[in-house]
Amino acid sequence: MSQRTVSRRRQIRYDVSRSGLATVEFAFPRPGMPPQRFSLIDIGTSGIRFAFGEELAGLEVGATIGDVTIHVGACDMRGELVIMHLTPVSGSIAHCGALFYPASDDELIKLKGVTAGLSAAEPA
Repeated sequence: MSQRTVSRRRQIRYDVSRSGLATVEFAFPRPGMPPQRFSLIDIGTSGIRFAFGEELAGLEVGATIGDVTIHVGACDMRGELVIMHLTPVSGSIAHCGALFYPASDDELIKLKGVTAGLSAAEPA
């Protein structure tokens, strides 16, 4: 079950951190490296937030990461990220907020379907 959160953005983000079924995967620091998978914290029509540790040292605000796959349940969406914030949480753990740009119209339709499903699953 997701929980709706509102941030400084106008779009609603849905908390998927407790599902265990939502991740983001990409190669870092450059394409061609083995992809790494991170737990997704929340998702909305414009972006995501995920948790990471020391394995992303060197990631910077404004960086663009291509060839990204977001997994939510059985749905996989491809696109790219633009890093908007890096927020330390505790120890070596931080949260990364990023804009998500779907790779195609079909990927955008999937994203809208996922967020519509999360919205419909909200408690009344």
